[in-house]
Parts: sequence; C-alpha cells; structure tokens
Amino acid sequence: MNMKFESLPNEMLFEIFEYLDALHLLGGFYGLNARFNKFLNDSFKCYHLDFRSVSKANFTTVCQQHLP
Repeated sequence: MNMKFESLPNEMLFEIFEYLDALHLLGGFYGLNARFNKFLNDSFKCYHLDFRSVSKANFTTVCQQHLP
C-alpha cells in the first residue's frame, strides 16, 4: 500500500511538525499546495508557533513571504 505524505490527516501532520521549527516548516512546506498553506496558517493562529530561535532577518522574511 502506497501512502503519500500529503494524504496524512492534519492531526498526524501536526504531530510530525512539532519536531521542526517554524522557519523550517514554512521553508519546506509552504507553497506545496493550498491544504498545506491553510494548515500552516491555521497552525500559526491556533498553536502560536515559537519564533524565538529565528533571527530577525529570517523572521522578517517569513512575515513578508508566508504570512497573510
């Protein structure tokens, strides 16, 4: 049985994504498809992802390129 990463339920994605920092999440998954974009945007709103370890320059880039 083949399973694509994109077909995993959101709950499982959230569990996996807990191991990555916000910068790597956005860099690796934002823009893949509408579902991932919505999931990441919702995650930032609901789960208050931690940006404390991100440099100011990278934080600015994230805000300009990835956040609505």
